Amino acid sequence: MGLLDRLLGKHKQENPPVHPVSKEEFSEMIRQTIAWYQEVACPCAFPRFIQYTRIDCVDWGKSFSMYETEMIIAHALTFYIKGNEQGEGAIYSCKKCSSTFQFGWSDFSIHVSRSYFKPLQLNATQVGADAQTPIPYYGGFSGHALPDQQLFRHVDAPAFITYIRALKS
Repeated sequence: MGLLDRLLGKHKQENPPVHPVSKEEFSEMIRQTIAWYQEVACPCAFPRFIQYTRIDCVDWGKSFSMYETEMIIAHALTFYIKGNEQGEGAIYSCKKCSSTFQFGWSDFSIHVSRSYFKPLQLNATQVGADAQTPIPYYGGFSGHALPDQQLFRHVDAPAFITYIRALKS
């Protein structure tokens, strides 16, 4: 054990994922999940989809982005119709249930940008399981000021996908 380790204590490294997957594989898992949402109902019918898409660092008073939020929104937008610009973003409507969302995006720096997709009116009957905390994540965060990590928990990719695909009991 080195001097710094003895003085400061060993840095506790987060447990590595049991089933590590590449960013490309994880993105594909999310894309398949969004397609599955469309088969079951639509993304709007899943509270856990909304849990991730509505994460907006501005609401937290921080400057960060969450990989899951960015990927879920990127894959979901094809199932929505872009409407007029309103305020700081555009209004999108679900092609299936006509729920409306505000989509916003901004750069905080050359290294940090973030997007969000917040529901304005939900018309879909909720078929997905309720959102839980701490919020599971696999890809994680980037940014200058991160949210309180006690509100999140690191899981492996299959556990994350199982979480966002869960149906009501």
